[in-house]
Amino acid sequence: MRKQTRTQEEQPSSKEPTLAERIKRKRAREGLSQSQAAQAWSINLGTLQHWEQGFSTPRGLARVALEKILKENK
Repeated sequence: MRKQTRTQEEQPSSKEPTLAERIKRKRAREGLSQSQAAQAWSINLGTLQHWEQGFSTPRGLARVALEKILKENK
């Protein structure tokens, strides 16, 4: 079985934070646990965990919705 690796999109190429880091920072700013954030943002907990760990990234409408969440009250 192949070990999961970070997606190419999540590979740090500059000093800009990865999507995973942006999600974690947003949760920290709002004082939310992963479970609380998943519920508040209408995201499956497992999905949120995978995004934060860099094992997967949102695509399509999920990406658009997540970007909107991340931009709110920066």
